[in-house]
Parts: sequence; structure tokens; C-alpha cells
Amino acid sequence: MLISVEFGKSIYEFAMDSWTGGGSHELKNEVVWCGSVLQTRFEEIRKEVSSYIKKIGYNPATVAFVPISGWHGDNMLEPSEKMPWFKGWVIERKEGKVEGKTLIEALDAIQPPSRPTDKPLRLPLQVRLGRRQRD
Repeated sequence: MLISVEFGKSIYEFAMDSWTGGGSHELKNEVVWCGSVLQTRFEEIRKEVSSYIKKIGYNPATVAFVPISGWHGDNMLEPSEKMPWFKGWVIERKEGKVEGKTLIEALDAIQPPSRPTDKPLRLPLQVRLGRRQRD
């Protein structure tokens, strides 16, 4: 599950979509990137997102939180000088800890999900109902 906190769908929708699709069993890799170079904003987002994903069943220790600036390329491919407060991300796994500082390192640390070929095919369905507008 890859989540950009500042744009598009909310974190809540992404997390619930992932959980609905079998997230607790199949998705072992979560990366949350935050479009903010401010330490206070990043910590606020990390705290809020960690709290929420813990409520729906994910372990926040397995999620890489990475502050980036897509406009300037900070912390995307190489560590940024503009974020000296960011010491890096750590993911805890059964195999051990994985560490890094940039978004590309977090993406490279993603492990492919196992495919249970001996079990029936699972297709998650999601229906969103809304009010229709009248002409």
C-alpha cells in the first residue's frame, strides 16, 4: 500500500480499501510519504496515521514514514539537506529490521506478496453508494 498523505484520497479510504482487499493477510508492505519538510507537520501526520492504521489492524512499526518534497526532489532519491531532523525510517519484520532515509529506499524494501495458488481466487468487491443529482 503506497499512500501520499497530502493529495488525493484520504489515508482512511486507502487503509480501508487495503484492509477490505485482504490487507491483514497479503499486504505486508506499507509506505506513507508526507509532502512536508516541516518536522512538526510530519510528526503530526505520522502520529495520526499510526493511530488510525493501528485501529483497523495494521502494525505501525511495519510502515515506512518518509517526508518528501516532490517539487524539489527532497528525500526522494537521496537524503535532503533541508531535513536534518529526519534520521530515517525503520521497518520491523520477522526477518529483521530494514532501514533507509529516502522514498526510493522504502520502495526498494517492498517485498512481493505471496500468492496462495492452492486456494480459491479471491476478488474483493467494494460498492460506494451516493446520492444521485437530479437534472
